[in-house]
Amino acid sequence: MYPTLHPPPYPSAPVDSDEETEVQTHEEGFEVVEKEAKKPIYPEVSRFEQEPEVVISEDELRKMNFKSYKGKEIFKKEMVSKMKFENIETSICYGYFLETFAEERYIKEVQEPTNSSTQRISAEPPPYEPFNIWSVPIFPRSDFIEETEKQEIPGSSEIKSCQTCNTIGLVQCWVCSGTGRKRCMGCWGSGKVKREDEEEYIPCSSCRSNGYIVCYSCNGMGRKNCKECKGNGHLRHFRQLIVKFVVEKSQFFTNNQIPEKKLEYAISKELFSEKREFVINPIENFHVEEINVTSRVFVSQHVQKHQDNNKRI
Repeated sequence: MYPTLHPPPYPSAPVDSDEETEVQTHEEGFEVVEKEAKKPIYPEVSRFEQEPEVVISEDELRKMNFKSYKGKEIFKKEMVSKMKFENIETSICYGYFLETFAEERYIKEVQEPTNSSTQRISAEPPPYEPFNIWSVPIFPRSDFIEETEKQEIPGSSEIKSCQTCNTIGLVQCWVCSGTGRKRCMGCWGSGKVKREDEEEYIPCSSCRSNGYIVCYSCNGMGRKNCKECKGNGHLRHFRQLIVKFVVEKSQFFTNNQIPEKKLEYAISKELFSEKREFVINPIENFHVEEINVTSRVFVSQHVQKHQDNNKRI
């Protein structure tokens, strides 16, 4: 979980001040000294001084690439060269980004086709106690990359008959309703077609005057392999542990007239960034109070979102 004070990662962690503040109180003639530890601070943030606004000349503006956040060209160079700029205003925009790398686990009931030669039944006995989803060590391949891992729970495998086909492995073809044939679309089942510009009827060449053709779906068999068991007649049921590694992202920009989607791709300067294994501290000493408030809100939201028993940061 790490925050980024934009303009994205990783300098030093927050410094916990060792200094303590003494608070003296008097209670019935006794002097009591209480010590309060200071909150951790981010020295990079507190030492930051606001930079003066950047002045952009008209020549520099004409040399810029006017492209959208998707990389498409908004204005051609010929158009920019003919433009007249009456006024050029610049402003500073600060962005705050918070990313949380979290893990979510749950159990899913799964079934797969099987037969006597390829069935796989777990050798371990069935568990007598509820399975702990956090007892299996599963680690991500890389941090802050979303991925999903699946693992079968030992002792949960069981072979059952397929209820769709009643262990036969075949089901009735829905195209021909089990007849193996289908009405000819050339003569609509009459076996004859009318010649063009004539009143005479001739035998239908598509169905050979039968009025029906072989069903293309089941090749005239009237039945097809069961999709559930793939024609095997049995299914293997087991419980599967699903582990999802997700990245929760939140971002905030101070007041400006530019859409956030375009600001994400703007050239910027990184002021501060931090990465921690667990929960980070919100920024509280930046000179723009909007950033401090947003940092506290984002950190609180990310923590609350992953407080369930099946989630963790």
